[in-house]
Amino acid sequence: MNNEIMSNPHIIKKTYPVLHMTCASCANSVESMLNSQDGVEQAAVNFASGTVNISFDDTKLKAARLQEVVQSIGYDLDIEDTELSSEKMEAQQAAKIKEVKIKTIGSIALSLPIVIIGMFFMSSDGHSSIPYANEIMWFLATPVVFWFGKDFFIN
Repeated sequence: MNNEIMSNPHIIKKTYPVLHMTCASCANSVESMLNSQDGVEQAAVNFASGTVNISFDDTKLKAARLQEVVQSIGYDLDIEDTELSSEKMEAQQAAKIKEVKIKTIGSIALSLPIVIIGMFFMSSDGHSSIPYANEIMWFLATPVVFWFGKDFFIN
């Protein structure tokens, strides 16, 4: 009698990009949702690379259903051709890096005057030698917090 375990020929092993994850908890949510699906042998999400390695039975489950499950919890699974997906992922990462650079430069540009006013033009009793200093600082700080810092609060 042969004791070798026969592998299921219908098991597909794929790596898909997972979009819109912002933290390790997001990765855990995606992983647990995928692992709970009938037909999924194993799903392992890598937050650092933004991908999921998944083994599933294609007779019980299709990739489109996996995408629907991930979308139902607020993320997305890119099930397109892997070469196209890789290029798409790189383009999205480059766009995200550009956005972070712009937001960082904008935050610095608006925060520097706040620091200068607060450090050099304010007295210990809260009065300033600049008229409307508090209003100016408030005006400069508002976009830093609510526009440039929006992602921090959302995440």
